[in-house]
Amino acid sequence: MNRVSAPLLAGAAGAAIARILGRALAAVEPASAVEAALARTDLLQCRPSSIVLVAIGKAAVAMAQALVDGLGDRVRTGIVVAKANVPAAVGRLTALRGEHPVPGPGSVRAGAAVLDTVSAVHPDDTVVVAISGGASALVSTPEPPLSHADLATTTAALLRSGVDIDSLNAVRKHLEVLKGGGLATRVAPARTVSFVLSDVVGDALTTIASGPTAADATTWDDVATALAACRDPIPPAVAALVAEGRAGRRPETPGPGDPRLARVEHHIVASNATAIDAAVQQARAERLTVQTGPSLVGEAREVGRDLGQRIAAADDTPRAIVLGGETTVTVVGDGRGGRNQELALAASLALAGTSGRHVAALATDGEDGPTDAAGGVVDGGLVARAEDLGLDVREHLRRNDAMPLLEATGGLLRTGPTGTNVCDLVLGIVWPSCLPPTRAPSCS
Repeated sequence: MNRVSAPLLAGAAGAAIARILGRALAAVEPASAVEAALARTDLLQCRPSSIVLVAIGKAAVAMAQALVDGLGDRVRTGIVVAKANVPAAVGRLTALRGEHPVPGPGSVRAGAAVLDTVSAVHPDDTVVVAISGGASALVSTPEPPLSHADLATTTAALLRSGVDIDSLNAVRKHLEVLKGGGLATRVAPARTVSFVLSDVVGDALTTIASGPTAADATTWDDVATALAACRDPIPPAVAALVAEGRAGRRPETPGPGDPRLARVEHHIVASNATAIDAAVQQARAERLTVQTGPSLVGEAREVGRDLGQRIAAADDTPRAIVLGGETTVTVVGDGRGGRNQELALAASLALAGTSGRHVAALATDGEDGPTDAAGGVVDGGLVARAEDLGLDVREHLRRNDAMPLLEATGGLLRTGPTGTNVCDLVLGIVWPSCLPPTRAPSCS
């Protein structure tokens, strides 16, 4: 199990936060989740060498290894594409590394290799696809005549503009060959069985990894709407392709009821809800009153501010507020950080001067935005500690520069790459000073 660490996690309250987050991560460990799901299918009755395995995403290595171990000689060949800790091979499967969050040359090579793999599928084969978050960028297959540079520029522009994941994926599904049901249509009429580690709140199959094996209801008009929100210029080739699609000269992605998707089945192996449930169980084991809430959406700093205010205003009943989902950041500065670090830093302003109040925000993959940190944890003294160091929390927020300030004040959360990815987990904790390390149920 990955250890959740930060200097600010010292003490009874910090140790409880680390245990809550650690249990959540353990609950969404990919290999165990896949093993349990595999046992609920009929794949163990397949004949030898009849399965082609494709694993893509941040958890691809662990998911693939679990499937190789479980399916044994039923697997003939396949490919694994991941981001970190990628071996040369997984069993008899070729393993490749792609780039994330913006697709790079490795992502394009991986996309070509996946296309080669599925093009050799026989009609009586079964294609087992292991899908996890990050696959949208790690595997890139530009729709002709687009180039890798066109996709990378467009993806970067959308991310900088803070568009939501549905809008981002609508674009990806129309500008790439394998997304939006494209992988499954290239496998048809062979059977496809997908094991999905969901990084999307609500587990919408068409959104997870841009839905390579799922029907897609988005349209070229949706793509145009998403691109219109970009503050940066869109490559001319992308604009031309979208114009062709809207004019009916390019087909839509395969929608619900498409006969090419008739032999596709999906199994959600774990999700953000799994992590939330585990966090709630551990918080109750810490003898805290637990509240949950709606899914995390919206601008990270606004979500952090609101949660911080809620925790600051709470009475001294020991409690945990457990939230899951994924916020966004509209980047206006040139700083370093990620959505969870920005959320935590914004919460610190609302908590300033309070005692026994904490907010922690964690990216379950261990990589918050383009950083090697997993998120941030703050308390009522963080703003004062920053000021003692000559640092201004508001200025760092203005520049989207949460990481240096959190690191300087002990609030930077680290886990290392976790091998899983089920969105984010955010905690608000009330742990009054009268609550001893033995975690008594109340202070009354």
